[in-house]
Amino acid sequence: TSWVLTEALRKSLNAAANGNSPVLLVRAVPRTSLELSFKQLKADPDRQEMDLVSVCVGSYLMTESGIEKFTVHVGSDDCGFRSWNHMTSFRALRQPRSPRDRAVCIGEYEKLNTVRVAWGTNCSGVFLGVRWMHKDVFYVRSSQSIGDEDMCVRYIRQEGKWQQYSRWMVTPKVDGSCGSMSDGFRGDFVFKSMENNYLPPRIHLCATVDARGHLRLLLGCNAYDEEVSLLLNAESFAVLNADNVGDSSLLKPVPGSRELF
Repeated sequence: TSWVLTEALRKSLNAAANGNSPVLLVRAVPRTSLELSFKQLKADPDRQEMDLVSVCVGSYLMTESGIEKFTVHVGSDDCGFRSWNHMTSFRALRQPRSPRDRAVCIGEYEKLNTVRVAWGTNCSGVFLGVRWMHKDVFYVRSSQSIGDEDMCVRYIRQEGKWQQYSRWMVTPKVDGSCGSMSDGFRGDFVFKSMENNYLPPRIHLCATVDARGHLRLLLGCNAYDEEVSLLLNAESFAVLNADNVGDSSLLKPVPGSRELF
């Protein structure tokens, strides 16, 4: 196992070889097994670190018409620029991790700087009687609802001479609701914002002896500022992260191993 390999490498590389010559240990893995492992890893989004990007939402009240319009910017956490008021921000994927992630596109009506928000990678085209130009895209998890969506996409359809003011907005849920229909907006779809809560299956454990001769074990090899000197002569070991090992199908404790804490 990778655990055994790590320990073998540590012990062998710490010990002097015959004639003080360096020693390198190499583990051969069948190519088919390696390719299969990579394929399984790439196919499981939950085992990948996420390339997240901030997305902000802003609003602007058009004084001549009294209509509030909205903007959405990918790559910024603050939409309070020029005369726009910042409403909210969230995080999403810049690139999809797998086909299970779904694209959300942003289109813009350049004449009024209003936006269209929809599922898909291209928001260009005529919708609600307005011709939109594609502006940007971000990605979220599958569209399948699991009840934890926290962001709402809503739209309003205007008629007659006001048709060009048809527009979309993005807003967070409040008390589990996307708002009422009293403001004229209707619900389009909901999605879950993203957070990077990835924890590696391994973590380092540093073992050292303090000035009083006591054994100190520092999980994560982290120490308070006044104890940083403890790390200078510490031995470092790769151990399994207890928070992750239970859900990992790749890394399991070797027979005879036990928890330290």
